[in-house]
Amino acid sequence: MRLAVQVLYILLLLLVVPFFWSIYVMLKALGFVDPQPDTTFSAYRTFLPHTAGCCDCAPFYHTQFWSEQTFERFYQKSRSHFVPYAVVPGESGSPDWEAFGIGFGGSDGYTGGEIQQCRTCECLWELSWPENAWRGYFKPIKFTGPEPSFKLRYVPS
Repeated sequence: MRLAVQVLYILLLLLVVPFFWSIYVMLKALGFVDPQPDTTFSAYRTFLPHTAGCCDCAPFYHTQFWSEQTFERFYQKSRSHFVPYAVVPGESGSPDWEAFGIGFGGSDGYTGGEIQQCRTCECLWELSWPENAWRGYFKPIKFTGPEPSFKLRYVPS
């Protein structure tokens, strides 16, 4: 009996998935579905190696924070070496495509945090805030094109 249910489930999947895919292709051909350009902040910057900064800022490189206490200690120490540059509003990525105003698929993961500038070499660093299972990071960055001012809230100096 269980085997019959599993076989029916697999057959149903084999019929349903191509059906919905064909509907998607048809809607795309008719112009009802538009692929969405990547408008997340991560599309506008790239990470640099941990040696990109000067000898003052390179030791602050973190791929993740193991606990909230680790993050708090790091954040307090970093305030003396870095100046706030901008805030990156939190977002969960953009859909791969959209039909009738509804987004489907896609996500670059959670983004949100701060961009800080080294007081010595003026290298930009991105601080991703740890959030629940997301452990955050602090890495040097470079903008891949013009600075995405529409994605940043600048901190007054």
